[in-house]
Amino acid sequence: MKENLDFGNFYQTNNQFELNTSITYPHGQETLNQMLFHPNKLELAITGNDGFVKVWTFVQENPITKRVSHWRCLSGHTHRSYSSSALCYYKLSTSENINLCCSFEHLVTVWIDTINDLNEESRYEYSRCFAHIDRKNPVEHVIYNCDKILVCHKTLANLWNCLNGQFIKSFSWHVHAFAKNPRSSFIALFDKSFLHFYSFSDGKCHSRKGSLFRRVTAAAYIPNDKPSSFVPLQHSRLIFYIPQEVRFFFVYFLFSIHKSVADPGNFEGRGT
Repeated sequence: MKENLDFGNFYQTNNQFELNTSITYPHGQETLNQMLFHPNKLELAITGNDGFVKVWTFVQENPITKRVSHWRCLSGHTHRSYSSSALCYYKLSTSENINLCCSFEHLVTVWIDTINDLNEESRYEYSRCFAHIDRKNPVEHVIYNCDKILVCHKTLANLWNCLNGQFIKSFSWHVHAFAKNPRSSFIALFDKSFLHFYSFSDGKCHSRKGSLFRRVTAAAYIPNDKPSSFVPLQHSRLIFYIPQEVRFFFVYFLFSIHKSVADPGNFEGRGT
């Protein structure tokens, strides 16, 4: 997205969106890379190639002053003028503050909301940086769970301790899509022809290989009404999207874990 950032209001009476605010060139002439809503507030963080992470907040209408509801830029942050990309919100087990995590090329910066009030606008201050030495290996995904953060670079993934900022370990993964399980500490990571189920809590990883995995571009967990004996999918199903197939695949994993995932019988395709 280069030209406009549009905010709309959804009306349940007619199930339609109505344009609320339109921002022309939110990142100048540069591309908008990623956007993410705050988990508890009407705030939106966006990143772009202009080197900024920008936070937008929703301003309620005020009939007395005749102010109409709209979105406005609350703050902008940069780091070494690098292009910003991946985003992640997280809360440490030792604090109630919501942190904003943003990547700038090969670096990941953490910004702490010092206000910590759901009724007040956020005010972010720089906290720390998770640094990788190779600038030519940019960050593409940032994933948080259990006070740890997995920083997925183009050709590897680094695990960091968010409590003390220390490096834990590195994985030779080329992550091109992922999904977080909302019911457990597991995440699903698509790494070339592999699907890894990694647990943030104990560090265990279950890996499967399949030719379809290489083409996955998006994935998500959904509730499962049939419990599975396969721990990473005990209470959830994993769906993933392959553009060339123009359909979603549901992964049930109700079969023996010794059976190859490459077997098409392990998937159920649903047209979209």
